[in-house]
Amino acid sequence: TISGFRKEAQLTTWLYKVARNVYRMWKRKEIATETMVEVTDLRSPADQEPEEVLARKENLALTIKVLNSLSDSYREVLWLRDWHGLSYEQISVITGRSLSWVKVTLHRARLQFRQSYREKEGKE
Repeated sequence: TISGFRKEAQLTTWLYKVARNVYRMWKRKEIATETMVEVTDLRSPADQEPEEVLARKENLALTIKVLNSLSDSYREVLWLRDWHGLSYEQISVITGRSLSWVKVTLHRARLQFRQSYREKEGKE
């Protein structure tokens, strides 16, 4: 509940941490699904060519496949930093890790993502 908020961090950071803990508890109880993002409902403007639409869908599907192939910690820091725009400090609070761990892990995650993307792109 909100009464657990001690104002030691921003409210949004605290909410992310709560959501992270709820997810981890759920993951322990349930069989985890691989997909964090769904390719469903990808709509494009009518003025795009069918080839462009197909290329965007394939790119998104490959991105999801690569994200799902990363370790949980890599996927988590990428998700929080690159998709949600959180600061390194906020990610540190959410994950309960040091600021240097966040920076190093994010760097490694980005390198792994790029390498995996290139490898999978060549195979498909």
